[in-house]
Amino acid sequence: MKVAIYTLGCKVNQYETAALENALRARGHALVPFEGPADAYIINTCTVTAVSDKKSRQAIRQAPKRAPGAVVAVCGCYAQTAPGAVEALGVDLIAGTAERMQFLDDLEQIAKCKSITIRMNSYGGDAGVSNTIHNRLRELARNGAELICVVDGVAMSGGSLIMCACDTVRVNPSSLIMIHKCWSYIWGDYNADELRQMADQNDAWDKMQITIYKRKTGLSDTVLSHMMADTTYMTGKEAVDKGFADEVLEDAEPLNITASVDGRSLFVRGRTMRMEPGTFAPDTIPTVNALRLRQMQISRRSPADKKEEIP
Repeated sequence: MKVAIYTLGCKVNQYETAALENALRARGHALVPFEGPADAYIINTCTVTAVSDKKSRQAIRQAPKRAPGAVVAVCGCYAQTAPGAVEALGVDLIAGTAERMQFLDDLEQIAKCKSITIRMNSYGGDAGVSNTIHNRLRELARNGAELICVVDGVAMSGGSLIMCACDTVRVNPSSLIMIHKCWSYIWGDYNADELRQMADQNDAWDKMQITIYKRKTGLSDTVLSHMMADTTYMTGKEAVDKGFADEVLEDAEPLNITASVDGRSLFVRGRTMRMEPGTFAPDTIPTVNALRLRQMQISRRSPADKKEEIP
């Protein structure tokens, strides 16, 4: 593996970089200039001043531009004091001041990784974060990594975007996949022009999602737009039929998903999940009322547990 190291700060950092270099050579890796292409870049950061922080961020941003797909690892004082800021720059590995030598094992493992399996059970979240994760996974795929996603429970909203980054998606018979149009929470006073501008922004987010779904499914923009507008829920088999998934794990243990009669709640293995306001469970999921759900929960308990039930 070709490794490039960039060091900022004091003599202590310089000394520890020299120790890293010696360790890398001992492991059989080649050291190359930071300004050129490499398989992995290590930035040993400093945070003495605001200028040091800025230089650290600049070095971190420069690394992936020199060799797209390379592993970017950050250690040192800035990584120790501001790990959130470093993570936001999209690096692959972060280590503080006491872990510089220990993270070499992790660096080698990441660089050599050729197969990644994601176990998915996500109700979604921030679309921007999901898009970033999707794009980083696709970058790994372009560099030869095999991506597999197993939907253990649900892949809803942003979770479905991450799922669709994988070349092979395996679902349980009663897994749930959900796609929908972008949602925004707004408050305050707005005029009509400002509201239209927000709608235009949501349209742009929807186009981003359609691009991801289209690559995976091959469905047209129009079909996907209608499915998103309808807030479409799919069971495992339905997801395979529509191209969102590739395989149904027929021998997997069912998740025992049911919905409330009014469609506002899902019951997944005895746990209640409330639907977002304005959304409802799909008609293909069996419904159950509160009394029947209670009976089902009791029937799954052991005899000793049932004796404790109060009539």
